[in-house]
Amino acid sequence: MIKRHHICLAPGALTAGGIRTAFLILAEALLARGHCVDLLVTRQVMTEVALPKGLRVIQAGTKTRNALPAATRYLAQNTPDAVISARPYIDLLMMAARALSGHQKCKLVWSFHTHQSSDYATRGVGSRLLVRSAFVASRWADSLVAVSDGVAEDIALAFLPAPRPVHTIYNPVKRADRSAAVSEPPHPWLKDKSIPVLLSIGRLVQQKDHMTLLQAFTDLRKQRPVRLLILGDGPMRSQLEAVAHSFGCAEEIDFLGHQVQPERFLSKADGLVSTSLWEGFGYVLAEALAWCCPVIAADCPSGPAEVLGHGRYGRLVPPNDPNALCCAIAQALDDPKRTYTFEDDPLDRFDPDRIAQAYLDLLEG
Repeated sequence: MIKRHHICLAPGALTAGGIRTAFLILAEALLARGHCVDLLVTRQVMTEVALPKGLRVIQAGTKTRNALPAATRYLAQNTPDAVISARPYIDLLMMAARALSGHQKCKLVWSFHTHQSSDYATRGVGSRLLVRSAFVASRWADSLVAVSDGVAEDIALAFLPAPRPVHTIYNPVKRADRSAAVSEPPHPWLKDKSIPVLLSIGRLVQQKDHMTLLQAFTDLRKQRPVRLLILGDGPMRSQLEAVAHSFGCAEEIDFLGHQVQPERFLSKADGLVSTSLWEGFGYVLAEALAWCCPVIAADCPSGPAEVLGHGRYGRLVPPNDPNALCCAIAQALDDPKRTYTFEDDPLDRFDPDRIAQAYLDLLEG
């Protein structure tokens, strides 16, 4: 008889990004197996977020620093078998809540979704102290999970105070629902197939290195007609728009802001370009594979190479190298089908049911 677990997923704020996507798909897969799943959040869930049927949302305050009483009360009253958390401050919150609730049988699974060393280098003193404190306290977590081998290796070498296993469990990725794909392109440029359209999807922040993308795109458009749609928002938007004007390519670039359904663009575009300086997994790359959109990505630490099968499923270039990126994009546009002649299924590793089982194996081990 299969044991029915009560599992709490604690991502913190359910803001747009890979953690939100991963936790919602994992919740859906666990619910489909008959488990009871709660989602504990520290901010109100936005109306744009589609929650899986049967998922119970627990609001633990509006800010993490005020969430401890509610999180403690939740564990004491609901006694879940396990909490799967993300982000160091949420890991510490749930560890403190377990200690205060008296529910010591609850297993704590800490999941890590970015390349910690790269992210750590950009943080201030207070944030660095928080991260270090979390890793010191990690000895009392029941399991540590990384979303790629690269993240696992980095944590083990640079952050753990003593050797212990760090399990790699990839993020779950849904297969493309082509029956639900819109026939009408979501942007006028995607209707004109005479000029290729590239996509960039991600927050407009330093980590995503859109400057390299703009430099490569400027060089590429000197060679051929091409257009670029940039999906995402962030503090660097006005700066990047100004750079596009200064490069003389603003007419061929459209900054579209955050898009709730990026798959509408992936299903129609001629290529996805990722220029991140670091990642943990690289969710958008896997989503592009699902929609058979050719991928050109910076081979940054640490997820993209793993997601793209070390070059089998997409083109990898050195980070912060506009010339290499320009050449790789040109090759992808000249021969898009080469990238998608696979002998195996690139998404098999990320099957949601397989990922759910991997977490269950941790809980039952």
